[in-house]
Amino acid sequence: MNRRDFLKSAAAAGVGAAATGAPLISQPSEAAAPQRRKATDPRKYWIWSGPRGGDDEAKVKAEYRSLRARGLTGIFFSGGLNEMHLNAMKEAGLDVHIWMWTTNRGDGWIRENHPDWFMVSRSGKSCFDQPPYVGYYRWISPALPAVQRYIEEKVDELAVHPLVDGVHLDYVRYPDVILPDALWSTYDVDQTEELPDYDFCYSEHTRKAFQEVSGRDPLEIEDPAHDQEWLHFRYDTVT
Repeated sequence: MNRRDFLKSAAAAGVGAAATGAPLISQPSEAAAPQRRKATDPRKYWIWSGPRGGDDEAKVKAEYRSLRARGLTGIFFSGGLNEMHLNAMKEAGLDVHIWMWTTNRGDGWIRENHPDWFMVSRSGKSCFDQPPYVGYYRWISPALPAVQRYIEEKVDELAVHPLVDGVHLDYVRYPDVILPDALWSTYDVDQTEELPDYDFCYSEHTRKAFQEVSGRDPLEIEDPAHDQEWLHFRYDTVT
């Protein structure tokens, strides 16, 4: 299942979704377009978006102007530092935040140089070659200082761009240990309790980091789903 289908299924289960490949919005007529938000409205309105194949500059500029005219104030943009889109968004008066995946990363550089960074399930399956649920679930462990530095560097690369107003972080977490029950049939699972295949991270590095602060090996914890020290250790690595 690809990302769009997965998110579509998740939306049906009530957990929200964003179809990043769909057209931004239908084009208004030339006569359309006064600002539809009241000038005194303090709220900001954002949309997730990204580039699509075949876009040309004139079309891109027209779409972003249309979004601004309809009251949108900013874009969470998934296409990285795409100069044409960045320029078009800024010309339209939109705020630009680059939408970045954080601990879920399938970067080729990591796969080639640091397969040991990938999270490992309690059953011993690595996200490097056995990702849970969907093929793009390639999670790396935030318990590793090297991973933390890598993520910081990726944020820096985006944030220093003069047209970028901010970096929007997504997947700031561990993999789903329990999915919404409406998705269980999709993946042929019964998750009335936490299952070893979906409980992360038991990589050598993360186990060592936990042992250093607790004196315990997480693989030896009898009830990891309710062990507060082990749970909060992982929460804190994300924080």
